[in-house]
Amino acid sequence: MVPNHYSTKNEGIKLFDIAVLVYLFIGMSGSTNDLYRYVTFAICLCVAGALLAKMYFRFGISDKRIICVFFYLVFIAIFGLPVGRVFFTLKQVGEAVIEFSLMYYRKHYGTKSFDFVLKGTIVIMVYYMITAYNAYTSLGVNARRIADHTGEYGEMAIGGGYFLAYAAALFGVFLFDCLHNKKFRTTSSKIFAALLVILSFLVVYETLSTITLIAFFFGIFVSLLLPPAKRYSNGKSNLGIIVVISLFMFLAIVIILPLLGRLILNMSASGETVMQRRLQDFGYLLTGTGDANYAVMRLSIPIESFKTFLKNPIIGICHLHGNGFYKPSLFGAGNHCDWVDALCNYGLVGGVPLLYVFFKTLRTTYHKTRRMGLGYAAAFLFLGIFNPFICIQTTTVIFLIIPMMVETFNRREAELEGEI
Repeated sequence: MVPNHYSTKNEGIKLFDIAVLVYLFIGMSGSTNDLYRYVTFAICLCVAGALLAKMYFRFGISDKRIICVFFYLVFIAIFGLPVGRVFFTLKQVGEAVIEFSLMYYRKHYGTKSFDFVLKGTIVIMVYYMITAYNAYTSLGVNARRIADHTGEYGEMAIGGGYFLAYAAALFGVFLFDCLHNKKFRTTSSKIFAALLVILSFLVVYETLSTITLIAFFFGIFVSLLLPPAKRYSNGKSNLGIIVVISLFMFLAIVIILPLLGRLILNMSASGETVMQRRLQDFGYLLTGTGDANYAVMRLSIPIESFKTFLKNPIIGICHLHGNGFYKPSLFGAGNHCDWVDALCNYGLVGGVPLLYVFFKTLRTTYHKTRRMGLGYAAAFLFLGIFNPFICIQTTTVIFLIIPMMVETFNRREAELEGEI
């Protein structure tokens, strides 16, 4: 979010605000109907383009993230075209525009427009989490089949399967951070946030994404044990203290890993579901016993992508597979580790701008907050290392919901302290 440059106290709900919510509702649906997906894509691209057109010029020039997005779009268009051809390349560029478009949606705290968009986006997020949970539990839907678009369950629009799980994990951990650090003032808001944390966990659990579930609990664990990041009056954060404490925590975790492994093995002893069997793999890995093939494989994926990056450090390998026109895994990309895959696929030239957009947003989130736990940052980093989590569901949380909630918390705290 950007600071106010003019009075907007009387800014009401605009038609464009409604269009953005419709855009999010359609874009986050994850429909498996081919025709619907193309129609959805066209609608979302039009609204995303309108967001770009509506962007204030001075904000665009002053925000380096926006410049990096434009550079990244040009990069994938140029280097993906020879192999990916025109239609596929335009589709990849369009999807990237949709994923990053919410970064350009500028609203001002204290207006009806701001509250409408924030509450509306949360309602959409909650709607899809409830819909997904119902599908997984009542209908026996498997998220992996949705991701593969096998059509096993017919046409569905329940939030995109794994993609929604990634977003739910980030959203749930962030809310837990806020609860733990007393960001919510009223009893009703605390209860509502707690219920959303539980719902987020249930969605992640029922999605049967082992890595995402681990990221969720890892974020909760860090939120409870690490002191919250603070913003001092000079605008600096206590990053040095956080790094030192993190190192000590890392040593402590290494010592207790065998105990954690045995606990995981006891919890997943029956091995009835795919997730329980995979949890057993991680338990075996931590204890140094049994068969941990799956865990070793998942942990090795970022390493393989990094090796590929070292062989192609300047422009990566996206020009070989056309941004995914051919399977990137055939050329050495892991496809399950977005942070490392960004360097693997696009090299330093295209990968660094892409990473900058996400990590600058994360840093700004903590730089602006007066006090917030580090659980969200931990889950954010973990998911990006072990999952292909860049999608409209997660970018909605990262670029819209969380920045707007942080803005709300900070303004309310400042008003209570008499600074505004």
